[in-house]
Amino acid sequence: EVMNPAALDSVFLTPRTAGSSILPALDSLAKENIPTSASSSLVRPHAESNAEDDAKPGPSCRTKRQRRSEPSFSSALDMRAFLECEAKEQREHEARILEMSWAALMRAEDEERNHADFRDQFLDMLCGHLAAKCSADE
Repeated sequence: EVMNPAALDSVFLTPRTAGSSILPALDSLAKENIPTSASSSLVRPHAESNAEDDAKPGPSCRTKRQRRSEPSFSSALDMRAFLECEAKEQREHEARILEMSWAALMRAEDEERNHADFRDQFLDMLCGHLAAKCSADE
């Protein structure tokens, strides 16, 4: 399927409507000659609903994360930049989770070693106490 950049610019794409079938075409589309107006525009979130949410008193109904998950794109390059940014954030998030999990595992192993050391010391002391008591009874 060949994608026409002019037709793509006339339709606003969202991650939900574009689906995964657009990703392979983005590489070839990015290499084509895209009009300057399309490549210079940025990702445009739903400005009207953002303004409505921001105008309401009190906390906004939608979070920044929700707003970022509902952008519209004026070109394939904008969509690609957005998807790459989201993928990078996901990788960083997974790396932080992995790092925290590793740290928790190391703490648990240290704690287990400390408990084992304490148990061994306690058993040694108890054996020594019982040996002393047995020899005193004889």
